[in-house]
Amino acid sequence: MANKIEQSTPEQIIVSRQETKEEQEIRAENRNKYRAVWQKMFGVGKTTDMDVAMEEALKMDSTIDKEIKEGRADTIEDALNNVDQLPEFQLKGTERIDKEEYARAKTLQVGKAIVNNEFNKVFHILFKEQFREGLDEETMQVIDEHTTALVKEHVANLAQEKDGENFVDAIYWFASRLKSGDLPVEAVKSPEIQSVIREHIISWFSTFFGSPETFVGELEKFSQLGLLNKEEIIQSPEIQKLAKEEFIHWMGVDPKYFAQFRDEWAEFGIINQKEANMWPEIVAMRKG
Repeated sequence: MANKIEQSTPEQIIVSRQETKEEQEIRAENRNKYRAVWQKMFGVGKTTDMDVAMEEALKMDSTIDKEIKEGRADTIEDALNNVDQLPEFQLKGTERIDKEEYARAKTLQVGKAIVNNEFNKVFHILFKEQFREGLDEETMQVIDEHTTALVKEHVANLAQEKDGENFVDAIYWFASRLKSGDLPVEAVKSPEIQSVIREHIISWFSTFFGSPETFVGELEKFSQLGLLNKEEIIQSPEIQKLAKEEFIHWMGVDPKYFAQFRDEWAEFGIINQKEANMWPEIVAMRKG
């Protein structure tokens, strides 16, 4: 930042500061526009350009600290120069500010639902936004990026808190927004987390026996994040017991259904076709 000022004329500095102030005023106006009705009625939560300036200053300070901590700068001056070149700290223009502030307001709504573990609500909010008239791709991308950041933080917190039920529910809804590196390794291995994951997968097997692809898709979701061993789950006593019970049931309903499910599940390694044919219960039904 110091080098940039030295290369600028006093007139250029004045213009730059004026442009920055104007953008801060525009952002404050946008932010006030998205205040809740009750806030406007009672004059609560109104934002000024100074509030925006302070927010940006704190964000810049945090980024400067991160530059030094992560080794991209050796000195404060180097960090300042690096941060000063980042797109997020450049002038944006009115159109971009409009988009960012709409995205911010929507992200606050999404963030509240995430913190309250209302993941289904988050899905429907974002789905509705995708088809909102006049909402362009860039604005939706900003909302999407902010949502992903919130999801990563919240899911990691759920793991640390050993909140198995909400953790598994979050993975169900948001697995595509996560990578294995986003999750605290030791926390996800805790019995409180692992037991709920296992219960969830076994429940899916029982519920979606008629749709092997659905079960395998859910299994992959957790496996790709390193949350379970796919082969171990498939061969677990619980899954094998349920599988045998289902096959025997469908053999009693109609042998063609038994054959259909046997072949479908064999493709995924759940059973061995020859072994299934030789189960005493199946042999007895054929003879009967």
